[in-house]
Amino acid sequence: MATALVATLVAPGAVRAEEAAADGWAAYQKFAEARSGECVGPEGTLETPLDIEVAGHRYQLLGDRLKQVDTDKDKALRIGVISATKDDREETLAAIASLIAQLKAKKIDLLLVNGDIASHEINVDEKLFPALADSGVLTLVFVGNTESCGYFNQAATKVFETHRNLINGNWVRQLELEDGVVYTLPGYHDRRFVHTGGAGHYNEDDVYAMRHRVKAGPGPKIVVSHGPPMMKGPAAIDIATGAGHVGDPQITDILKVGKVPFGIFGHILEAGGRASDLTGAKGRKPKKWAKSLYVNAGSANPDPWTMLNKRLSYGMALFVEVQGDKARYEVLRLPEP
Repeated sequence: MATALVATLVAPGAVRAEEAAADGWAAYQKFAEARSGECVGPEGTLETPLDIEVAGHRYQLLGDRLKQVDTDKDKALRIGVISATKDDREETLAAIASLIAQLKAKKIDLLLVNGDIASHEINVDEKLFPALADSGVLTLVFVGNTESCGYFNQAATKVFETHRNLINGNWVRQLELEDGVVYTLPGYHDRRFVHTGGAGHYNEDDVYAMRHRVKAGPGPKIVVSHGPPMMKGPAAIDIATGAGHVGDPQITDILKVGKVPFGIFGHILEAGGRASDLTGAKGRKPKKWAKSLYVNAGSANPDPWTMLNKRLSYGMALFVEVQGDKARYEVLRLPEP
């Protein structure tokens, strides 16, 4: 009798939800184990989708895709971008917290952290990943040219267990959010500048798969990577001091073939805060809507860096807003200490 009474107190729907959650997590662990050393994750699905709820929004992690399943009324995708954090010093963590606070004031839907997060000897799972995930919003991280992929993936999986908003963009390559679709290309194209053993280098096969994914996928399309596309004009986001245009022509090709109007990049720190059209001939002014927009997020690290305009930066972030067929950006800066 007592056993029957206890059973009636547990709703069948609640039991099924718990079982589904357990199945989804087990499926993700299997998915993660199969990709533990992958810098540029291939296509693949979870045996059971994993439901995620972040900041009042609901998502399903399907494998290499994440899909938002709820709706809102604003018709805009608001992305905060933090790039090149580089280390886990207290000063850096304070800079990250300050920039995240500024971005959250903009009511961002997604925090994008597009590589050069830290080198392999930094314990990203102890400080950096939790500091980013504590934003409380959907947070997308992936490798650039300095992180060891195996360690990065292991750390991201560990933190994901307690912070379900931290999404490993090495494996989750397509985020179908309500007001825009984000496509990730983790790693870097030039082996000469891949400084860490096991760091991410995408090859021709990866580029081919990315081109197909973006061309066939839904939009509005936003491609995100660590390094920028190759450009030619004076307003370009791929200009390095003393070296000129150093972007990747393969990314330029992906953007052209996929008819991608928007892109978010980094790596060339002195070009941080710049935005242009795809040729680099026409610059884009902050807060002005444009039908094509490609931006460089610079570095969030508080150490001073000399920019192309000869001014010093003490850490920056970007706010990018996509609304249908147009986008705009804003540069958020840390003050001189």
